[in-house]
Amino acid sequence: MASGSSGGGRRDVVGAAILIAAGVILLMNTTGVLPWSAWRELVRFWPVLVILWGISIIFGQSRAAAWVVGILVLVAAGSFVMWAFGGFTSRDLRDPGPVPGFQQWITLSRDEYDPSSIRLEVDAAAADVTITSGEAAGDVFRARAEYYYRQAEPLLNTKMSGSTLEMSYIPRREPRTFMPLVWNRRDRHSIELGRPELPTELDLTVDVGRLDARLGSLNVTDVALDVGGGVLEASFGPPAGGEVALGRRLEFDVGAGTVSLAGLGNTGMTSIAGRVGSGTATLDFSAAGRLGMRRTRAHVNVGAGRLVVNVPAGMGVRVTAQVGVGSLYIDGRRQGGRGIGSSVTWESPDYYSAEAALDLLVQVGAGKVEVNTGR
Repeated sequence: MASGSSGGGRRDVVGAAILIAAGVILLMNTTGVLPWSAWRELVRFWPVLVILWGISIIFGQSRAAAWVVGILVLVAAGSFVMWAFGGFTSRDLRDPGPVPGFQQWITLSRDEYDPSSIRLEVDAAAADVTITSGEAAGDVFRARAEYYYRQAEPLLNTKMSGSTLEMSYIPRREPRTFMPLVWNRRDRHSIELGRPELPTELDLTVDVGRLDARLGSLNVTDVALDVGGGVLEASFGPPAGGEVALGRRLEFDVGAGTVSLAGLGNTGMTSIAGRVGSGTATLDFSAAGRLGMRRTRAHVNVGAGRLVVNVPAGMGVRVTAQVGVGSLYIDGRRQGGRGIGSSVTWESPDYYSAEAALDLLVQVGAGKVEVNTGR
């Protein structure tokens, strides 16, 4: 009697495991996650049933053996689902050689659009993106995309809002594959803005990719940056018209990634707001010639990360800081006490008399803030 009960337990567990596995695959078929042709692939794995049958014979008719076989059935089914899903979603994957298998040019000509200002949104996701500005012959916008999956073809959405041309360039995320340990290549996107004299607002996002914005003489207005675990580097030059319009705003949010901004002194930024989680942010206020800034107020919250602020000679600076367990250094010298919690106020001798000045407010948790004044 006991033996029959064990055998029934074995049959119940194994049968239930097979039903569960079949049900999961059928559900993925009916919801469109897996095509019905996946069953043709599943037939290739019929020897697995023979292997499981042999395991059950070796271990006998015990309930423990039934559980082992049932678990193996579920593991095998899960492995098949992952393998099939990865295979069916990466059919368009080209050989990952040094050059991506797909390329595309996207252009907007001046015949199509004649705006008085531009707003550009770019989501780099996990790709490598480069943004430059220059007199592109006849083009307001031009992009070259190089990618490995056909499904990763980028999208460019455009609309006119009054006299402002709004553009959203999105490199689509690569389809899911189960090759995270061997796939380390990134799609590449090169963007060129052909009307640098137009006031241009930028909204740039990076997930785990990299974005390099060499903006040159682009007439940048407001800038918003959002970086997760990737890298964003941007350099600003004197605007094309030579006149710097004041009242510009900069906002940035850094998670575990890195943001490096150079040439901020060439812009007319008057308001800066930022947050640094566990990553690093560098703000360089140098300028090519005369500073384009006047009185700039910056408020930055630093968690466990690092903030570096470089202020050129001739620019006044005042630092007001609330420091928790972190640290604040000005020109290499630590400010405040070494205990937990301190308030620091520091002013350069020319803060009130300088033509351009930075009023920096920082709140530091466990991170580090470095201010270099060039003095």
